[in-house]
Formats: sequence, structure tokens, C-alpha cells
Amino acid sequence: DYFAVRAFRSFPPSQVSPRDATTLARMPSSPLRDFTRSRVLGALERLSVPNAPTALLLDDVTRRILSSTCRMSELMEAGQLTLVDNIHTRPSERSTEGYMHVIYLVSPTAESIDAVIADYQEVAVYGGRCHILLSCRLPAERLEQLRGCPLLMHHVHTLRELNVPFISLQVCASPVGPLSLLPRWTPCPLGPSA
Repeated sequence: DYFAVRAFRSFPPSQVSPRDATTLARMPSSPLRDFTRSRVLGALERLSVPNAPTALLLDDVTRRILSSTCRMSELMEAGQLTLVDNIHTRPSERSTEGYMHVIYLVSPTAESIDAVIADYQEVAVYGGRCHILLSCRLPAERLEQLRGCPLLMHHVHTLRELNVPFISLQVCASPVGPLSLLPRWTPCPLGPSA
């Protein structure tokens, strides 16, 4: 698919999901995947401007969320997108075709918020409307950081939390013994619990 190659050109090959559209189509439907898909596609449809060039900028977290729930063609159609790119590439390396609306779909981390602000430091990289969609709750200090950039505040039309901070994974294997033999995992990044 041309759009999949074009859209994720800025992500390192090791971070691009090996799944293609046919694999995603074969995945069984799950309530979590359907919920995430409907939230993201619905938000993109509401923000789309017909016949206007629009860029969707993702960070690594939201790219993984989208690759587990949506096909590239669905994203492009729902948001009437011209470009899908990585937010962490330098603005000079991104394809900015003059006047363009932009939708940032990012997680509210310091790196992602800094990357959004960097696009509006001295001159706006994208001259059109700016929509910021967040995968989860925006901490107060990050909100103040966004408010501190007057050029960004001039362009922002939407700031919304989608509350989809998870990746829908397909269970590919079933246990072959009693459940007590499976390791216990904690939700924190520390790994298995004792």
C-alpha cells in the first residue's frame, strides 16, 4: 500500500509494525479494539476539512495504538489526510506543503508536548488550524507548557483527550497447563512480580 509506506517513512524500520492490512483484517473483532477504533476515527471525522490538505502527526505510543486498531486507508479516509508523519522528526525534514491543517495525535509526555511546541516556536510550520488530540489525561504542568507558547495558542482550535492509552493486542496462544503456572505480571514497567 503506497500510503502505508509514505505515511510511516519517518519511523525507524524497527518500530514499524510488521502487520499489514490483510493481517489486521483477519484479526477477530474485540470490544476494546472496536472502542479505540471508533474513538479515533470519530475524532478524525469531526476534525476533517473537505478538500484541504491535512497532516496527522503521531508519536511512537499513538502510532502503536493506531497500528493495533486501524488500517492506514481508514485513517486517511476518516480524516481526509494528505500526510501521516512522525512528530519527532525535525520540521525541516517533514513534508509541509505550504498552508496545511495539522492534527497532533500524541501521548501527553514531555517529549511529545515539546515536539508540538517546537513546531510553533518562531514561525508556524503548519499555517492552518491546529488540533491536538491526546491519548490520555493531560497533566496540569503540560497544559501550562502549551499555554506558554503564544503562536501555538493562536493556531489551536481543538485540545481533546481521547482516553485510549492502551494497545489492543490479539491473544495468539492459549495456556497449555494450569493457570497457576503462568507468571504474574504487574501493570508497571518493572516486569514480573515476585
